[in-house]
Amino acid sequence: MDFKPYELAPVTDRKIQAPSENGLYVLSYVLINDTRDILSRNFSLFVVKDAPAMEGVVTFSPDSFISQSWSREQLNVLGGLKVNGFGSGYFEYEVTVPEGAENRDAELLFEASAKQLFGKDVQDGTKVEGDFMLGGGTFDPCKNGNAYAMTDTRIWSSSVQVSVNGQDLGTFPLEDDPADHRGALSWHSQPRERRMFEAGSYGYLIKAPIPAGTLKGGEKAVIRFTVPESASGKTSGGLAIYGRNFGRYPLDPSIVLK
Repeated sequence: MDFKPYELAPVTDRKIQAPSENGLYVLSYVLINDTRDILSRNFSLFVVKDAPAMEGVVTFSPDSFISQSWSREQLNVLGGLKVNGFGSGYFEYEVTVPEGAENRDAELLFEASAKQLFGKDVQDGTKVEGDFMLGGGTFDPCKNGNAYAMTDTRIWSSSVQVSVNGQDLGTFPLEDDPADHRGALSWHSQPRERRMFEAGSYGYLIKAPIPAGTLKGGEKAVIRFTVPESASGKTSGGLAIYGRNFGRYPLDPSIVLK
């Protein structure tokens, strides 16, 4: 490309073949000079979805829980792309597993984070007076309905205990309730209506091994995600479960048969 000061112009056109498997893909660009020095980097993100389901994977959406109970509140984001439970409590799901599953090792794969109760989430009917841009109305920056605290040095941690058919799969730490550019799918799924819905939020990829014999082929498996009272405090607690169109990883909670 020719260098032209102060000019923004197309360089060239290139066609790429998008991958056929579901996923979140990065197309990277590197600008170099004649001596191979890197002058700039950039990237574009592409989401591929609606490809055929993978064999041996049983998925369920975050909002398909059959029961839930939380010490504070429970809210769904954008029709259930992400589900939030505040304080201590649980989400419980039922899924039907394939025949022969009892003879195979498996794992439960899901994206989850801690969940802080922001001012915007409190359903108390309080109306904020004043101009946010001028510092009026409140000292809670997350009282604004568009707000979501970005990742910083203030940590909001939690933990989730996972069980399948009553079998304890372990307790997994949730280090924070993060939100930044890594939550690409949360940005991608924002509706075009001049309002933000937990944009940039994302979780951690958790793999919980399921021992052979825990699942029964052709029958329903009961999956429970629990945040114990001991994990809920003034700077901790809560649980967010992310689906394939929200967060960082393009997947619904899944049982993966080995």
